[in-house]
Amino acid sequence: MKPGIFNPKSKISGFTLVEMLVVLGIFAVLTTIVVIGSNSFNSSVVLTNAAYNLAQDVREMQVYAVSVREDAPGSFGSGAGARFALGSSYTLFTDLSSGGTPDRLYSGPSETLRTTVLPRQIFISKICAGMTLRTGYDERCTGDGRTPELGAVDVSFLRPALEPAIRGVYTAANSLCSGNTVCAEDKVDVYLTIPCAESPCRERRVSVNAFGRVEVN
Repeated sequence: MKPGIFNPKSKISGFTLVEMLVVLGIFAVLTTIVVIGSNSFNSSVVLTNAAYNLAQDVREMQVYAVSVREDAPGSFGSGAGARFALGSSYTLFTDLSSGGTPDRLYSGPSETLRTTVLPRQIFISKICAGMTLRTGYDERCTGDGRTPELGAVDVSFLRPALEPAIRGVYTAANSLCSGNTVCAEDKVDVYLTIPCAESPCRERRVSVNAFGRVEVN
């Protein structure tokens, strides 16, 4: 056979249909694994960022109350804080003076600075608060089935103190607080969660204590 002349009898190698299907199947499986892993990683990053943003907002309220924010020109008589309750958002507020002294509680829309909406699918799934001076550190959490139930927690700051006032707001009178619906606490844990089909779900915890320490775990 002369060079450059096609020989119909020569064998041409290639992939069979079965081999092609096997390769495509392997490629589809690997692609699915990568996509699922990427989504899981992205969700974890978003959750972590949301937790650190929440902690930063608490610090922001501390700065507003102690050194910067005015409730009126030349007047620094009000405090600032954050209210945490179950759901997909939390509220930053100005603790306005009532009778000359802020009550260290969120009193409604008139005190709202802004409402922070958490990223999609992330929500506050649980809040726990407690006072170490109580016998055995009696911690209460939202949804723990105990009566009265913890409904929300306010963390507020007032000039010149750097330490926060932590107030647990209960659904009914609490014997631990002399029959009041509001209890002074010295620690609060706010849990952020992403919904999932399996337990336990991913979560991050933001802790604030009465000494002003803010931690993300």
